[in-house]
Amino acid sequence: MHDERVLDWDYAVGALPADGIDIHNVAQPDDCRAVAHALGLESVESLQADWTIRPWHRSGVRVVGTVNAAVIQTCGVTLEPVAARISETVDRRYTTDERLVAVRADDRGGFDIDPEEPDPPDLFDGETLDLGAVAMEHLSLGIDPYPRAKDAAFDGFEAMPRAAIEQDAPTEAKSSPFAALAALADAKPVKR
Repeated sequence: MHDERVLDWDYAVGALPADGIDIHNVAQPDDCRAVAHALGLESVESLQADWTIRPWHRSGVRVVGTVNAAVIQTCGVTLEPVAARISETVDRRYTTDERLVAVRADDRGGFDIDPEEPDPPDLFDGETLDLGAVAMEHLSLGIDPYPRAKDAAFDGFEAMPRAAIEQDAPTEAKSSPFAALAALADAKPVKR
């Protein structure tokens, strides 16, 4: 992710009502172009986020919502455009109390982190939330790293028949789970 700000979706939490507030952000065309550029996409057709922001503990806020986008990526096989819809759930907590952010070491010197437990809260200045950065982070998590066009197949290499692999592999290497890979690395390409 780039250090520069792409979406200017700041929210000042100083005036946050006790029962919270709902916010709806929609990216404008210039924003969509900037997001596409920052995330290496062909284009972002639409991007919006719906948030509910509520006070959390004495010094923080909790942000719950969804980030939805329609994007165009490039197929990794055919280089054709691939349309995708992304919907990511957001549940983040922010605090000004550094003690709540610290990850504590266990008695063995490691870190006792339960994957079922929520992540520790993020530290913030207590005045402004950068919802644009939250949207960018969650959008980037939802992007398919290996997009493929429908029915795209990669046939640049032909598989070597198993009998040829076993025949060429040294006897002591046949028992290794990597023997087949080693044989393929040494194999000559099949001529068409």
